[in-house]
This record gives sequence, C-alpha cells and structure tokens, in this order.
Amino acid sequence: MKKAILIIFLLNSAFSYAQSRKIVKLTAHKIDVSLSNDEHFYNKIINSKIDTIQIVRILDLENRTVELITNHFDENDSLTKQVIDNFDESGKITTRKIYDGGSKTNQYSFFRNDSLLVQFNTFPKSGAGIKYVGGKEFMVERNEFQPYFDHNKVGIADLAKESMIMPKIDPEENSNNKAILAFLIDEAGGVEDFKLLNNKGNRFVVKKNALKILQKYNYAFEPAVDLDGKPIKKWLYVTLNQKVISYKDTFYGMN
Repeated sequence: MKKAILIIFLLNSAFSYAQSRKIVKLTAHKIDVSLSNDEHFYNKIINSKIDTIQIVRILDLENRTVELITNHFDENDSLTKQVIDNFDESGKITTRKIYDGGSKTNQYSFFRNDSLLVQFNTFPKSGAGIKYVGGKEFMVERNEFQPYFDHNKVGIADLAKESMIMPKIDPEENSNNKAILAFLIDEAGGVEDFKLLNNKGNRFVVKKNALKILQKYNYAFEPAVDLDGKPIKKWLYVTLNQKVISYKDTFYGMN
C-alpha cells in the first residue's frame, strides 16, 4: 500500500514538473498568431510529452480552463490524433473536435449541460459528412455550426486580390507567405467585419475599402447556426498562401 502511494506521488510530481506555465499572446479569435496586433492574454500550461501524449491547457485570466488540447504521436513523432475540448465559464464542455491523422477525418461533438446533442464526422478534405442526432443519421453537405464560404461562386483568390494589396517580390527570394483572414459573418450571411490576423511580418496589406468590397459578395457566404438551428454571428477563418511566380503575385489556397 505504501509503495502504491509512493508511486502515485512520484507520478504526480513528475506531471507537475513537466508542466510549464506562462502567459502567451493569443488573438481574441483564439488563434495562436504571435505577430498579430489583435492580442488577448491567456494562461497556457503545456504538459511536456510523456511517452506519446502531450497536453496543452489554455486558461482565461481567472484561471478557468477554456480549452484543452491532447495530442497523440506515434514512434516517429508524427501526430496521429488530436482532441480539442472547449468549456464554458462554468467548466462544462461545449464542443469536442477529434482529428484522426490516419483517416484524415474530423469528428465534431456539441454538448449542452454536459449532454451530447449533435455529433458528426466529416469526410477527408471536405466539409460534408454524416450527422448524428438522437441516434439518427443524416447526410450533410457542410458543418452548419460554422460559417460557410462557397468558393464555387467566387474564388477566395479573387476576393484577396480585390480587398488586399501586396508589393511585388523578386522571384529569386522564393517567398511563400501565409495570411490568416477572418470574416465576421452575420445572421443573414453578410460580411460584417474583416481582419488580417497575422498582419505583422508579412507583405499582405488590407485595403481601406476592403469591407465594402467584400460586402458585394454576401451571396457567397452562409451563416452558422446554433444548436437550435437559429442563424448566429460567427467568425470564418481562411488561410491564404501567396506564391510568387516571376514578378506577378499569385494567390491560392484555402483551409
């Protein structure tokens, strides 16, 4: 019995020692963009990897857990699985996202008062999938709990060219910049706000009339809904890559 208590104590001590707590700058959008102007402070506790598991806990300024990230790795140190849990102010789980590195699929679960309400699995490289509600299965074309951008109606590259500018770069630099764009989509599918999150250290510049330009393309956006199916205002995030070919700026890519 004494030996078991000693082992538990040592394990707890090792766990505590493995954690490093520090204040990190995350954007208000909860995207870890160190170069962003749009900063918000969180406490971040990182559990150093034990065997094949690493835990990252993000706390608000009142030390409440708002997000818990559990990463699983294989023997080659490649990510095989990631579980992200989000919590409300009372500590109850609200959402869970599970990424499977083998199948490249995502599973999304939504909770209310700790009870699972909706869960769906998405197909690789697609927002479509199978939705589970009350034990019944439904085919869905997209994650309706997130805003949607129909790139078949207008390309994200076209939006970028109209709403952003970028100095020409010598192709010998072999540059490949990334920009994280945030679109605030309102309940009617309109673009209420637009931001470039990592707006330091890269060459992307948002035009002064960018929001006015983007509002011409409201027909390409659809709002997110809440768990009751009611449209809600929510941010949509897009990662844009800029590949330099000769002296011409070419935009491509959407995540």
